[in-house]
Amino acid sequence: MLLLERQFFKNFQEHNRKETLNDLNLLINQFLLNREKDNLDVRYLKNYLIWVNGILFEKTFLKPGCKKRILISKESFFRNIELKSSIEELKDMAVNMVNSYFDSLETRCHIINPIVNNAIIYIDNNLNKDLSLERVANILNISQSYLSSLFSDTMKTSFSNFVNLRRVNRAKLLLETTDYSLIEIALECGFNSQSYFCYVFKKMEDITPTNFKKQSGKIAM
Repeated sequence: MLLLERQFFKNFQEHNRKETLNDLNLLINQFLLNREKDNLDVRYLKNYLIWVNGILFEKTFLKPGCKKRILISKESFFRNIELKSSIEELKDMAVNMVNSYFDSLETRCHIINPIVNNAIIYIDNNLNKDLSLERVANILNISQSYLSSLFSDTMKTSFSNFVNLRRVNRAKLLLETTDYSLIEIALECGFNSQSYFCYVFKKMEDITPTNFKKQSGKIAM
């Protein structure tokens, strides 16, 4: 476990997202193997992910990136860990957590409207949930029309198109780094069906998810 943990954090510090996610999967599986197979597994894994979240926060906060986003991510994942009730939910959330910290390192805040920045943070941390304009506007306590106009002016694209771009980018990462089926990736990224996921992916990337996955060396199911 210790060697795996060192490798995991080393890859994270070196900004190697793909290898970090592979290490994460190995870490969680090894962690669970070291535990008795009973109901305490969920609690043990929660405690472990709380620790991982704290370490990732410390390592991320010391690097250039969006500090506000990093702080919000840390608190959000501390809360979300406790809300999960199964091993599989915790595994999925762990992947989202690592991706969120990588995204924070790649994001600069100073040129983005603060409301739009908060919306982006919420979107990236909740890609598998309902991200309608109405819902996100309500979360931010602003009107739908105002949020829509802010996205058009600041991001030069519509709110719905931005959400789909983020979902497709996350899907590309999962296609490259996991053995999830297409329906699993679709649901994990917030698409309500595999067919709609494939339609949006092809429209934005000019390649099907299956062919994209084959190019990455994996075979889609």
